[in-house]
Amino acid sequence: MSTKRKSIVIGIIGLLILIIYVEYKTAFLEIYLSARFRGSEKNKGIALTFDDCPAEPFTSQILDILKGNNVKATFFLIGARAKTEPEVVKRMVEEKHAIGNHGYEDAAAPFLFRDPTHTASGIVKTQEIIEQIIGERPVLFRPPRGRPRRDIYNVIKEEEMETIFGLVFCYRERELSPDQIVQQVANNIKNGNIVILHGDHSAVVSALPDIISTIKQKGFIFATIPDLSREKEVPASSSIFYPLRKILSFEIEKNYVKICPPELETYYDVCSGAEMTFRTVAMSFRT
Repeated sequence: MSTKRKSIVIGIIGLLILIIYVEYKTAFLEIYLSARFRGSEKNKGIALTFDDCPAEPFTSQILDILKGNNVKATFFLIGARAKTEPEVVKRMVEEKHAIGNHGYEDAAAPFLFRDPTHTASGIVKTQEIIEQIIGERPVLFRPPRGRPRRDIYNVIKEEEMETIFGLVFCYRERELSPDQIVQQVANNIKNGNIVILHGDHSAVVSALPDIISTIKQKGFIFATIPDLSREKEVPASSSIFYPLRKILSFEIEKNYVKICPPELETYYDVCSGAEMTFRTVAMSFRT
């Protein structure tokens, strides 16, 4: 083997080792490939979600607007804030909104190194706080700042929570005006979308009435995450999975690569007859 080929092989092996190490430390693929990004494209359901709640007075103002428009939403709670604002959390449940866990603090855990914020134990602590307030533990979870870690993934499994992300969000939301937030949400809304907003600043409060009216005018129906169609679907072009799907969707002599959990019913056709779904860990071949 030539020196050049040896270098290429060593480089590939090194890259694979790095990928395996990163996955071992972060559970990135296991978290993201098993997460829910949207509902079904077959109906007009839309889920509004609000992170970093409760945060007064903004969360109560959001609840007032939702109540006035007969809209149900999903709130992802920070444990430390829920502990100091239990009445707001109770109001969410009384008004038929859904609740999820968003960690104990609004802090980003490092991907690969020691976590000084103890995010994983904070998730369990938040479960306990919410249970004390409303009498049950949440089954929905959104990682703080979207950061995956192996210890977080282990807690998700132990608590039997479903990880929820979304495909509609506003980049640097807190730096945007209310009109910009309305525009970014309204221009990107599609069937089954989960919309990510933050319930701890005034711009979202100001934007929310127009967001609701615009989405209603387009014929969409609001739902909580549990009420959104259970069918998991990830669109081919707008998902972070698109490059992976394109690589993995290929024919091998009449056999197809298949990666799934059984409940994920998304298929993508790149080559003629190529069919695939996602599995969190395992890959199998089907004749």
